[in-house]
Amino acid sequence: VQAEQQAAQAAREAACAQRDEEGAPLSREAICSLMDVIPTFCIVDAHKQFVQLTVQGATGAAADCCVAWTEPLEAQDALAQAQKQRPAAKLAIATLPLGKAFALSEGWAEAKGVTAFRVQAHTRMVQELRPQLTQQLTQQGMPTGEVFPVFMWEELTTDTVMPVFLSRAEIVATWQAVQKQRGIANPAAQPPPSSFTVMDLRILVRRMQAGGVDWSIIRFVGTDRAFEVVKEARRQEGQRQEQQVEPPPLEPDH
Repeated sequence: VQAEQQAAQAAREAACAQRDEEGAPLSREAICSLMDVIPTFCIVDAHKQFVQLTVQGATGAAADCCVAWTEPLEAQDALAQAQKQRPAAKLAIATLPLGKAFALSEGWAEAKGVTAFRVQAHTRMVQELRPQLTQQLTQQGMPTGEVFPVFMWEELTTDTVMPVFLSRAEIVATWQAVQKQRGIANPAAQPPPSSFTVMDLRILVRRMQAGGVDWSIIRFVGTDRAFEVVKEARRQEGQRQEQQVEPPPLEPDH
């Protein structure tokens, strides 16, 4: 039985190696489509247009740009600040898929009235990992003004799925779910290995454009809190639409 299992594993590894060897470069559209499962949060005006904010860059200089946050609480804080600065404006938070936000930040797409766009990962995580990611970007000859960390962990990669996480918390949650599926009685008592790969999102995108690996199996994994915010917003929007529905006309009396 063990020999059969080893043979099956060897066959899977050979198939994966062959698939990677034939891995075609992904187009911008394909890459953005893979990212689009992740929501980001932007500030918009009453006309649903992006609102430019004065934000501080890595060098300390302030610049006007539109921002898409992956962390909903940071977007809400920014909205409160923007509303104080523009008390007469009707501002709100809108969701934008990560792929579309990334396309705007890279100049792959344009939006009305937008001259600069930034995709903002969790601020505390960015601050912690900026030195490491800046070094990576410098080695690749890429701009280092902004960084966006993503996490990959080989232990969770299978023949058909290569998960890419936006935070370490989601790695732990996924690891515990896998352990539970394997029949581990107390998954929380089995800490995941601490070794994982962290890289800037733009470096990952460059690799996806280069091919050589079957990048089509990548699956971006967002945070539960972001999905909960989107779910609640949709629920409230549904309620508003129900309230706006006109009642049917009354039947005439006979």
